[in-house]
Amino acid sequence: MLLALSALPMGAVHATSTNATLNGFQGVNPEFSSEKDVYYWMLAELADAVSNINTEVAPNDDEKKNDPVFAFDAAKWKNYGISLRMRLAMRLSEADPAKAKSEFEAAVAQGSGIKTVDGTAAVQEYDGWSDWSGPMSRSWDITCKGRFNLSWFEVRQALGA
Repeated sequence: MLLALSALPMGAVHATSTNATLNGFQGVNPEFSSEKDVYYWMLAELADAVSNINTEVAPNDDEKKNDPVFAFDAAKWKNYGISLRMRLAMRLSEADPAKAKSEFEAAVAQGSGIKTVDGTAAVQEYDGWSDWSGPMSRSWDITCKGRFNLSWFEVRQALGA
C-alpha cells in the first residue's frame, strides 16, 4: 500500500478515497481537493498504515519471494512508511510550518525511519519482459530482436512497409 501510495499522482490518491470516484462510470464526477487537503490526507493515511503494520509477523520463504522490495520484512516497510511521512512533512515546511513540524515529530515518535542504505527500497531492474521488468528498464531494441530475432527494419520490410 505504501509503495503504491507513493507512486500515484496526488489528485488520484485523494480522489480514490471518495465515493464520487467509485461512481465515475455512472456519470458522477469526482470532487477535486486542494493540495493542502491532499497532503493532510496522505499524512493521515501513512500514520494509520504505519501504526497498523505488525512487525511480529514473520513471512515464510514462499511469501518473501513475492515482495521484491523488502521480502515482506514488516520492520523495513514500517521504516519506509515513517520516512515517507517525514518526507511529505518536509515538503509542507514552507506552506504550513506548524503542520509540517507536528507531522514530522509524530513520524519520529512512530519509529526511526530509514537510517542506513540497506533500509532503502530498491528493486533489481531486469531487462526484457518479466514480472519484475517495467517500461523504463526495458531495452526495446534488444527485446524486440531477442523475441523475434528480427530488427525493426526487417519487420517493416516483411510487412511491406
